[in-house]
Amino acid sequence: MDLDHAREFVRVNHHAILHTFRADGSPQMSPVACGVDDDGFVVVSTRETAMKTKNLKRDARASLETFRVLRASNLALLESIPEKLWDNYGTHQERGKETVTHIVSMYAGHDLNHLRQVEAIVKGT
Repeated sequence: MDLDHAREFVRVNHHAILHTFRADGSPQMSPVACGVDDDGFVVVSTRETAMKTKNLKRDARASLETFRVLRASNLALLESIPEKLWDNYGTHQERGKETVTHIVSMYAGHDLNHLRQVEAIVKGT
């Protein structure tokens, strides 16, 4: 995933977890609303007196875990689907019959692929 795709993702997915570091190095995670400003920077909701702001002033490392939040929401939704419905299907005009099981498997693999890409970007590899 390149930066333009990441920015577009944040433009349409406004809920995230901001991961900052306390003075002792331990993590602090804060739910935030986020967006992209006119200059292409990701902006998050906060206050000057918030711990996340103080953490960032001291240590600028942070990661938006938007994928994690969305993935958790999707998993909760999928876990609510009764087992008997997983074989229900629709017909794709190019690929033919696609069951709920098949579609979820495709999305899960796609999701995990993007998570690996984001991790690589964060690590600078």
